[in-house]
Amino acid sequence: MEAVDLSWNQVLEQIKELGLKIKKDNFKPDILIGMIRGGLVPTRMLSKELGCNDIYCLRVRYVKKGKERTRNVRIIHGLNVDLTNNKVLIVDEIADSGETLRLVTDYIKFFNPSEIKTAVIHLKETSKFNPDYFLVKVNKWVNYPWD
Repeated sequence: MEAVDLSWNQVLEQIKELGLKIKKDNFKPDILIGMIRGGLVPTRMLSKELGCNDIYCLRVRYVKKGKERTRNVRIIHGLNVDLTNNKVLIVDEIADSGETLRLVTDYIKFFNPSEIKTAVIHLKETSKFNPDYFLVKVNKWVNYPWD
C-alpha cells in the first residue's frame, strides 16, 4: 500500500490549520479528549492552538481474534472525570474506519457534556464516521513522525 510520510513541521502546520478551522467555527472546547497512542500528540498540539489546557485520554483497542484484528473496538482505559455541561473535543490523528470515533463519541454522551465535537488531521475516504473537523482526505496509509 502506498504511504505518505509526514515530518514534524508538516504536522505542526496541519495542526495550526485545523485549529484555525475549529476557531472559525466558534467552537471553544472546555476539555480535549485524546486517543492513546496516535491521538496524544495532536491533542497536545491542538490544546496549545485552542488555548485549552484540560486534556484527558482514552485508550481504545481493536479486539483480536488470535493474531487477526477484528473490526470490533473497545475502550480499555476509560475516564473518571465530570464532563457535565462542558464542551468536549475528541481528537485523534486519523479517522480510518471511523469505529474509534463512533465508539468514543457514544461513550462520552454518558458523561452529559453540553456539546461533543470530533477532530482529526486526516480522514480516510473509507471512514464510516464523519468527524466535525478534519484537514485532509486521504486514501493512503499515513506515517506520522511519532509512530
